[in-house]
Amino acid sequence: MAGDKKSGELGSFISTWTADYNDPDNFIYTFYGNSEKTTMRSLNYPDTEVMDRVTKARTILDNDQRMKEYNALEEKIVGEDAAWVPMFSRLHLFAVSKRVQNFKVAWNGLSDNDFYGLSITE
Repeated sequence: MAGDKKSGELGSFISTWTADYNDPDNFIYTFYGNSEKTTMRSLNYPDTEVMDRVTKARTILDNDQRMKEYNALEEKIVGEDAAWVPMFSRLHLFAVSKRVQNFKVAWNGLSDNDFYGLSITE
């Protein structure tokens, strides 16, 4: 099966991904930045024009223009080509009482697991 994924013979598969940093580049460039990236991640996406756009999007300094291009890339990759079909987003739940002080949830919904500043009051 792994050989089928890398060769492009497997029609589809399920995988997960969690953002490393809060930027659309974390998803789009990671999977669609060039033919090596898309093959390495077993997506085998063939549109080299989109890959060129992804590479250029990384250099856009104006944030509004940059987000506009990333939104357009997402529409092309996900909406038109269905090269990536997001199925769900994980729900992260935390049970904390008023006694727990300094518990923080990271921007991506995960606890940063840094419990050194955590304290419990009486």
